[in-house]
Amino acid sequence: MKICFFITTVTKGGAERVIANLSNYLVNEENIENVDIINIYNTEISYDLDPKIKVYTIEKKFVKHQNLMNNHKGLVKFIKHVAKYIKNIHRKHILKNMLNKSDYDVIISFLPEPSFMILSLKKYIKCPIIVSDRNDPNLEYNNIRTKYLMKKLYPLADGFVFQTLDAKRYFDKLFTKKNQIIFNPVNKNFIRESYIGEREKTIVNVGRLENQKNQMLLIKAFEKIKDEFNEYKLIIYGDGTLKKSLQDYITNNNLTERVILAGEVEDLNEKIYKSSLFVLSSDYEGMPNALIEAMCLGIPVISTDCPCGGPRMLIDNNENGLLVEVNNQEQLSEAIKKILSNNEYAKELGIKASRLSEKVSSDVIDKEWLEFIKKIIKGVI
Repeated sequence: MKICFFITTVTKGGAERVIANLSNYLVNEENIENVDIINIYNTEISYDLDPKIKVYTIEKKFVKHQNLMNNHKGLVKFIKHVAKYIKNIHRKHILKNMLNKSDYDVIISFLPEPSFMILSLKKYIKCPIIVSDRNDPNLEYNNIRTKYLMKKLYPLADGFVFQTLDAKRYFDKLFTKKNQIIFNPVNKNFIRESYIGEREKTIVNVGRLENQKNQMLLIKAFEKIKDEFNEYKLIIYGDGTLKKSLQDYITNNNLTERVILAGEVEDLNEKIYKSSLFVLSSDYEGMPNALIEAMCLGIPVISTDCPCGGPRMLIDNNENGLLVEVNNQEQLSEAIKKILSNNEYAKELGIKASRLSEKVSSDVIDKEWLEFIKKIIKGVI
C-alpha cells in the first residue's frame, strides 16, 4: 500500500502534527510500502519524521512560515489574491506531474486549500482521495469563494474524516459521504497519571497568539481575580502576531509579574505537568490538541464551549473539567475561582480528565485511521 498526505506545510500546527504522527505510524506498518508527504510550500519541518518518509514540495524556493501569513488589506490583498490564483494554476500542473510519477493507493488531504487543489485534479487521479476537515466549517467556509469551492469539489472526495459531531452534521446537510469521526492522537509524552502533591501556583494556556485563541479574554479574566489569588501566575506558551499587543496590555496594566508570555518551548509536557489549572480560551477550534494534552496529563481544565464542538466532546461539564461560554469574561473568572479555591475538587477533576488518554492514545487513533483508509481503498464503507 502506498499512501500520500497532501498539506500546505509541516510546520507547527494541529493538522501538521497529526500528519507527522500518523505518517510515522503508517510507514512502519506491515503491507505499507511507503508513505509520502507533499507540501505546497517549501518551509521548515517542525516535527521529527521517520527517515523512510519522503517529503516533497511543489514550491522549490524556501520560505519562512511566518511569511506565508496573509495580513494584507484592501487593494494589496486583492492583488495578492489574484497573484495566488495565477500561481496555483502552475502549482496544480506541478502536482499533476508529481502524481503521474507515483502509483498511490490513497491520497489524504488536510485543510481546505490543499483539498481544493487535489480535488480539482480528481479526473486525473486514479486512487481514492480522503479529505480531513480540521476546523469549524461555519468559519472555514464563510465567504463566497471557499463556500463555492467546497460545494463544488468536496462531493468528488471518496471519504471524509471529521474531528467533531458538529462538523459532521454541517456536511451531512450538503451531501452524504463515507465518513468517520476520529479524534486527534495525543503524544505519548503527555500520557501520565495525574500529579499527586502540591501543585505549582500557575495557570497555563498553550496556543498560537492569534485572534482565534483569544488569550486576551483569559488575561482579563485572570486580572479580575488576581488579588484574591495573589500567589498565582498566568503563563501563556506560544507565539504569534498578537504577541506585541498582548505584551503591551500586560505592561500597561502592571501585570508583568503575574502574566508571562513564555513563547514556544520544547519540553512543554514537563513545563505544565504540575500546574494548578489549564485554560483554553478560544473563540473556535476543531479538536484542540492543547486541551487534549492537558487533560491527559491530569491537569484540571477549563475551556470555552466553542464551535465546532471539540471541547464539548472532550469535557463532561463539572465532571472532568469546566465549560464556559465563548468570550464570557465573567464566567471564565468564576470558573477559575471555583477550581483554585477547592483543592479536592480540582484534584478530582484532574484525575477524571486523565482518563481521556484511553480514548486518544496514539495506538487507538492510529488504528482507527488505518482501518478507515483500508475501507476506503477497498470500497467497503
